[in-house]
Amino acid sequence: MSLVSALNELKHLLKSVNQGVNIVDQIDDYLIPRLNRLDAPLLAVLGGSTGAGKSTITNSLIGQVVSEAGVLRPTTRSPLLLCNPDDQAWFTAGGVLPELPRSTGARGTGIGLRIVPLAAIPAGLGLIDAPDVDSFEVANHELAAQLLRAADLWLFTTTAARYADAVPWGFLDQAAQHGVAIAVIINRIPPGEAVEVVVEDFERLLHDHGLGHVTVFAIEEHGLHDGLITDGVEELKTWMWNLVADEQTRRQTIGTTLNGVLESLPARVEEVAAHLDRQADARDRLETIARNEFEHAADSVMLQAGRGVALKTEVIDRFVEHVGTSGWMDQLQRTAGRWRDKLVSLFTREDTPEDLAAQEIEGGLSLIVTQTLLDAQDRVQSTWAVDEHAPTLPPIDSDDLSGRVDAMVAQWRSDLLAMVRQEAQGKVGVARGLSIGVNAIGVALMLAVFSYTGGITGGEVAVAGGTAAIGQAMLSAVFGDQAVRSLVKAAAEDLKTRVYALANSQGQVAVDALADLPTHDDSARLRALVEQVAVEHHRELPRGGNTA
Repeated sequence: MSLVSALNELKHLLKSVNQGVNIVDQIDDYLIPRLNRLDAPLLAVLGGSTGAGKSTITNSLIGQVVSEAGVLRPTTRSPLLLCNPDDQAWFTAGGVLPELPRSTGARGTGIGLRIVPLAAIPAGLGLIDAPDVDSFEVANHELAAQLLRAADLWLFTTTAARYADAVPWGFLDQAAQHGVAIAVIINRIPPGEAVEVVVEDFERLLHDHGLGHVTVFAIEEHGLHDGLITDGVEELKTWMWNLVADEQTRRQTIGTTLNGVLESLPARVEEVAAHLDRQADARDRLETIARNEFEHAADSVMLQAGRGVALKTEVIDRFVEHVGTSGWMDQLQRTAGRWRDKLVSLFTREDTPEDLAAQEIEGGLSLIVTQTLLDAQDRVQSTWAVDEHAPTLPPIDSDDLSGRVDAMVAQWRSDLLAMVRQEAQGKVGVARGLSIGVNAIGVALMLAVFSYTGGITGGEVAVAGGTAAIGQAMLSAVFGDQAVRSLVKAAAEDLKTRVYALANSQGQVAVDALADLPTHDDSARLRALVEQVAVEHHRELPRGGNTA
């Protein structure tokens, strides 16, 4: 793998996890273009604070006004790139900052680069007059930072009055961390002894920030002539022009920044990877919360079923009361038809007793499941709300959920009736079972299931346990005790499977909402890729600052 290939993979991974935007920009805007063309012109960016005089210095270096200067801030809205006509093709074609639009008109448009070819600029040098790094316009200061990250050389500009401001020092600290080749211009220094005092104090600050090696240029304030500084820029101009006059010096300057930026990547990427790890930890934590809450919801449904909550209705009470009267088993043994007629007479509506009971059981169970899942959703959202990494949980459509729960319960009953029919085949009691009715036996089986699910304690025994006992008595009369145990167990397990599947599906909706959060695999891949970049860096550029 080449260094460029490794950088491209690193960039794509950073983009996929939506992290490290500055690193991605610098890979695109500087590292890959520079590695592809080490012999391309050196790019110097004149950046700095608002009102530092960057445009005036740019004009003074070339001896003519090409960059607009004035009192309106920010003045530089569309950055100006000055280059020798021989180098125009490189810059126009997007050799650096490939995503920025280009223009070559008299005035810039938008935030793109306005390229102006001038014979006054030596071949092999491109000079950008950048927007203010502390501009109140977000687009301006973000563009300024992007331009600086794409430079081979920073010409950082400040003034005698503002050289201690916090924002510029943030950029200077970044230059130190990234190993960028940099020079600093202190503009508008009052003439006289103030120059020595200001420069000495500024150099002290540079040393404290790890930039003691940086060259400092001091420009006294003597007024302008035709918009140009006539005294004070010659030393700066000579230094800059000499950087590209000698090929070895040019390559060393480029190599200083290129290697510095490459060597800064492991630490910068590690910060991103550590952030990904924190997000991945949050993802695991939030997923566990969601899955546990919905699993507990399923537990709660089964517990409530075992306590007979779905059986506590007038219809079920009347059903149990009359089915469980004395002599009922004798009646069942003699003639199921007479028992059925007795039950039918207890209800004024056309539905049969078993249908009414089944509807009550299904409705009660559906209500329990629906409300319990909605409560679980609320608990998940409340718990997630205190985590800074948590997304907003998609709301549950209660009508949709209720419909799905109803369908689940209805399918459970349908399959339960199918089990009854299957068990009746070949049994001695099949005729007796059919005379009672499959639906009636199905209701009895549902009643028995609620005792099997467990959780019956204390006073609830009389409600659920007694009800279930009536159902088991009917089933035993039809199928026999052993078959009943198998039927009840199978039906209860089937209900449990369906409830947990539905709860898990709702939990998965919550888990899916975490899809945009990174995983630990992402941070591990990131660390592996930046390590590969380091390996390729030292293989392809083994001589430190020399890119020859």
